[in-house]
Formats: sequence, structure tokens, C-alpha cells
Amino acid sequence: ARVYLAETNIGWASKGLGQYIVSKLLWDYRLNVDSLANDFYSKSFGPAAPVMKRLYQSWEANPGGFISDNALAEWLGWVNEADQIVSDKRIKERLDYIKVYLHYLVLYKKLKTNATKENLDKVLNFSYRTFDISAFSTVAIMTALPVYSGFKGYGLYDRKEHTWMKD
Repeated sequence: ARVYLAETNIGWASKGLGQYIVSKLLWDYRLNVDSLANDFYSKSFGPAAPVMKRLYQSWEANPGGFISDNALAEWLGWVNEADQIVSDKRIKERLDYIKVYLHYLVLYKKLKTNATKENLDKVLNFSYRTFDISAFSTVAIMTALPVYSGFKGYGLYDRKEHTWMKD
């Protein structure tokens, strides 16, 4: 192949590992995926790499399915453990992005188990307030989630202002 065109959306926390591996494999498909993953963990999380590897492997084992409260607690525990291991400011910022993503997952789970306008407002408000961080796909959430949650006409582009854009 001479040209390859791809597109992805924002969401470094959950998509970073896959994007890193794919970007390397597109240059040389013979590279070892496990070695690339370890390179990602090492470069992204330094001495906390083994802890964060557990997190990403747990995410991989639960792709898009129902997330239990135990899994969420375990994931946050690992991120907090990693945070205690590192002192590098850049790594701590990466861990903070992952905490933002995990908080989104908590809010999303509450919405999925109880689809109320109040729970939707919480997810949308959090997405709106963390838009610039790019920890997860905020625009997709603010546009599509209201429709999929039974609140058509409540998305980002449906009106100029929303109650969830305040505070």
C-alpha cells in the first residue's frame, strides 16, 4: 500500500494504547505488539508502568460491556497506586486524564442504570466542562448520548444553550 487514511476521535485515556500501536505497525507490520505495548506503558507511565498495564489489560478484557462497581473501584485504585509511585509532573498529568475518564465512566454508568434527565445533565455537564482535556469523546457524548438516552433534542447542536452548560 502506498497510502493509508484513517480517522479516530479524541479519547487519549482509553484509545492511546491502540493508537500508539497502530501508528507503529503502519510503518512496520513486523513489529512485536507486546513490545510496542510495553514501550507505550514505559514511556507514558515510567515506574508506574506495571500498574497501568493491569488497568489497560482490564479494559481490554471488558470492551464496551457492562462495567461493575468493583471494576470501577479496582481501576481507580490502580490509578491512585500509580499516582503514589511517580513524581514526574507529566506522568501525573496523564494519570489525572485517566481519572477524568474514570469519573466519566461512573457518571455514564449511573445514567445507563437510571436514565433520568438529572443523570444525563451530570454526564453532559462533565463532558462540557472537560472538553479541552480530551480525555474522552466529549463531542460525541454531547451530541449523541441525549438521543440514545431518550432525550431527543437535548444535544449540543440542538439548541444554543442548555442547562447542562452552566455551573
